Parts: sequence; structure tokens; C-alpha cells
Amino acid sequence: MKTKYFVYVVILLAMVIAGCQPNPDSGTPTPTPQVGNPTPQSTPAAPQTFKFLWPDAGVNAGNGWSINGLPTKVDSKNVLVATGQFKNTIGLGTESWLAEPGTFLAGPDFPKSKVDAATGSIEYISPITQKLIDHDGEYFHLNEDRFDLCTFGGATLEFNGAQAQFDYQGGHNYILVIRGLFPDGKQDTDRNHSILFSKVVGSHAQCMSYPQNKGGFMSEGNFQQVIELSHKNAGNCGAEGCSKITVIFIDMNTGALTSITQANFNQPWKLEASNWKK
Repeated sequence: MKTKYFVYVVILLAMVIAGCQPNPDSGTPTPTPQVGNPTPQSTPAAPQTFKFLWPDAGVNAGNGWSINGLPTKVDSKNVLVATGQFKNTIGLGTESWLAEPGTFLAGPDFPKSKVDAATGSIEYISPITQKLIDHDGEYFHLNEDRFDLCTFGGATLEFNGAQAQFDYQGGHNYILVIRGLFPDGKQDTDRNHSILFSKVVGSHAQCMSYPQNKGGFMSEGNFQQVIELSHKNAGNCGAEGCSKITVIFIDMNTGALTSITQANFNQPWKLEASNWKK
């Protein structure tokens, strides 16, 4: 099937929200949540109602960033990866988050008939699915059956008790992709989370909420176009973009983490850190 990408510039970041038209009949993989037996804890004042502890929690780190509270090691057998009809070309551990066919957000000119035919794989950009964060203490929702994609020059974050520090570096942009918990299929159980931003550096952060579509993958083609715009026109590096990018992928279900870096547009990706990918 011929793939078409639709490019849209969103808010101040000039970030592309585009992607491949997924096959509405392709189905989704069968996910196996590995959160174990989460221990509900006291509800904080934040808009987070469900909290649990990951096993073997410690520090994962790379150049300029560290996250305290995720597992230091995750069994790769428990990590969902793209196989069969789901294709990932980047590799390096990204196959747990990115693949085609995958989900994406579309601009207002995208045909409604294609959105309807995608049966949950495509959603329109809206105030619910995007947010510009330019003040300390702001939250972005990290819901069940969703992906969050956030981009920023530097920030301090907190989610599910994990503390994350991303140091500002000139000519550099961070992209954080988090897979929310798989849906539990139960009514009246709220397992949504939120990301708390503080000390945002580089003028602002932007977050987008993508559909997960029952344990599916984010469109790899969409991701590649987001990367291209970050190199060429990222607001955190001025009008001409950032040469270097670090992408950190996290799965709430297992605590799996993978970090990859790219020195400039069309340069090879390099695996920086992973707690599950050898």
C-alpha cells in the first residue's frame, strides 16, 4: 500500500505531526502488561490517582540526563516488540515503541473518512492531545492506552514517583516518548498518570498524546518526520533547529527504557542506554 505523509506545524515548536496511513484491518499485537501487582499508595495533590513501584528501581542515565526510579534491568522476554505485520526499521530497542502500521495525530485537513476507517489509530490534533508547557509546575496527562511524546531543551520531570533530570545543552533537543499502561479492560478503574514539569529550559516544552490503540505502536514514519523538524526548525534551538537529538523511550508497563542519539539529520542512530536491549 502506498504510504502518504501529511505534514503539519504545531504551535511554536514547528514540530511535524504527520504519519503513514495504517491498515485499519491490520489489528494490534496482544500486549502482556508486566506491572506485576502494583501497590496503590496515598494519592498526592497532583492529578495522579494510581501509583505503583517498579521492581529493582534505581538510576538509568546517559549524556546529560538521568532518571531515578525505573528498573535498572528488565527481562527482554517481558518487553513488547514489533513483529510479524508490524515493521520497525530503526531497531536499537525502538521496536518496543515504533512501527508501521502505527498510530499518529492528523491535522484538520486530513480526510475524516480515513480517520474513521483507521478504527482508533488516527486522531485529530486538539487541545486534548497537545499542550505547550512554558511554566514550572505544569502537568501533562499520561493515560492508559496512550503514548506521550514530549520535546524540550531541558527540564526536571516526575512521573509515577520517578525523578528525571534533563540538563540543557546548546544545540541539543530531548524527545521523551512514554508508553502509558495497557488498558485493563475494567470499568471504573483509573490507572492514568501525569507528568509534572519543573525547571523547563529552552523557552518551552511541548507534549503530544497519541493513541495506543490497545497495545499498538506509534507510527515510525511520524516519528522520523518529528526528528527531521527538530533538526531543521526546532524552537528550542532557534529557527534553524538542533544538530543533536537524544530520544528516551519508556514503557510504564515494564519500566523498560531505551535511549538513542543522532548527531545530525540523516546521521546514523546510536544506542546510548537501555535496561533491556543488549
